Amino acid sequence: MKAPEASRSQTEPIQVGKAGEHLYVVRVEGRGSFQNCGGLKQFLDRQLATDPDLELIVDLENCTSMDSTFMGVIAGVGLRQRQSKRGKMVIVNLNEHTSKLLRTLGLTHFLDVRETGARRTAVMPGAFEPLPEAPPMSRMERIRMMIEAHERLIDADKGNEVKFQGVLTFLAESLGRAEQPGGDADL
Repeated sequence: MKAPEASRSQTEPIQVGKAGEHLYVVRVEGRGSFQNCGGLKQFLDRQLATDPDLELIVDLENCTSMDSTFMGVIAGVGLRQRQSKRGKMVIVNLNEHTSKLLRTLGLTHFLDVRETGARRTAVMPGAFEPLPEAPPMSRMERIRMMIEAHERLIDADKGNEVKFQGVLTFLAESLGRAEQPGGDADL
């Protein structure tokens, strides 16, 4: 019997819907994690490169949890928009757990977080599609993305440096091993 191949179906889906000229709604189903945020980051980077006035609604109604890498990707987009003074991100429909996660990392100080979805009705459920397929990330690309995400969490709140210093050290060591000829990383 052949082992199952790693596939998109083994990660929680992220869906997107275009609700206006500059407006996208991103819906997270299940857990937002390092396993599914690479495609989200690539999608958002592409959209922001072509439309700096991009507005995003991140709908967490069906999101059960988020890891630090996922939140770092979200923080990175929010920080970039704040720095450029263009575009906007609104995070809606948080449950108690996801709200606490964002508060604990200081992200609610600069992200527009709303408990209920004021504008989400602009995209009807049938208008959502799975996140466009992104090229698979190599191990080194994934580690670099994770490092960048954690650095953005520290940029967002200097108190996160103590929380994530061990993670960043581990990731830097893993990246060093992966960059060696024939190297392997722990991720």
